[in-house]
Amino acid sequence: MNILHICCNYSTTELYKNVITKLWEKGNYQYVYVPLRDSSLINKNLINCDNLDFNFLNILRPYHRILYKLKIAKTTKHLIHTHHDLQKFNVIHAHTLFSDGGVAYNLFKRFSIPYIISVRNTDINIFYRYMVHLREFSFQILKNAKKIIFINPSYKDELINNILPKKYRNIVEEKSEVIPNGISDFWFKNSGIKDRNDFEINKLLFVGQFTRNKNIIGLINTVTEANKKLMEPTYLTLIGKDRNDRYSGRVERLASTSNKVKIQCRLSNKEELRRFYQISDIYIMISLKETFGLTYIEAMSQGLPVIYTKGQGIDGFFKDGYVGFAVNPKDKEEIIAKIREININYEMISDRCKKAANDFNWNDIANQYLAIYLE
Repeated sequence: MNILHICCNYSTTELYKNVITKLWEKGNYQYVYVPLRDSSLINKNLINCDNLDFNFLNILRPYHRILYKLKIAKTTKHLIHTHHDLQKFNVIHAHTLFSDGGVAYNLFKRFSIPYIISVRNTDINIFYRYMVHLREFSFQILKNAKKIIFINPSYKDELINNILPKKYRNIVEEKSEVIPNGISDFWFKNSGIKDRNDFEINKLLFVGQFTRNKNIIGLINTVTEANKKLMEPTYLTLIGKDRNDRYSGRVERLASTSNKVKIQCRLSNKEELRRFYQISDIYIMISLKETFGLTYIEAMSQGLPVIYTKGQGIDGFFKDGYVGFAVNPKDKEEIIAKIREININYEMISDRCKKAANDFNWNDIANQYLAIYLE
């Protein structure tokens, strides 16, 4: 099978590399088209294999953030110009609805190549929220797609029930699937057994970028409140500092006022990160917006119960209480109550976490995508 991937975010995360590698292992030819606005991202996450080609093009400019139709026209033109045999492809996978899907739709109109769409965080929380004038065009992209993939159930519900006009809802619903992201095989090979030695202490862990969206200041304030209300002392380790902006400075200053909060710089070594998962009790990331959140699944693979945001990330994959709890990220009282509830049923939840994480492996996920491509 010949697959064309249109993926403007390819260089910014390894998740696309993982699924494309698994698809390549199954004997498919793939061409990955990566339009960029930053030349430093050229060849980032490049895979050097036969039967797999990449085209990184630094063709986007800052004004394309506003002039969407111009961006899509330019990206389409360059793709046609740089690949002279587009009709060899059996399917196009556009990895975002707006930025990649617009190009796939143009190619479909010109060459009749069927395409599928993935819907992500920026589509739901940026484009649909702030670029209302593009909604009708997006509905045409969705209407003509063969399949629509959502990374989590919450975004599927949000798009179909709260964004789409009624006349499009059944059309989109019938061809929608939820396929999550996966985690590296490393976490399955090194899952180990979670042994919580000290039930007299709550050791919370956060792993991620220090950004306003991750709501780290709210998390620190919650831990401060927890130490007033819970019998057990509650500690928080924050891993991921790699910025020196104003928000990171605020996080550091607030953390320095408490002996219960520690900050650790970003860890690229998985074994070092695994050690922190092993010595922690609960993984907590209460982002304001979250497409998926791979670190939730990494933590689960190590037996950590998780606390996550309602309507975001992994919410909807599990019944509440099965691997942890969904919470309102701004409700300290609710979060503290869920920490207490996890502690009451810790061993049972921890055991379920390890089993549930097994469903998020890239090989099975690639098989789901391949079945859709073949269809």
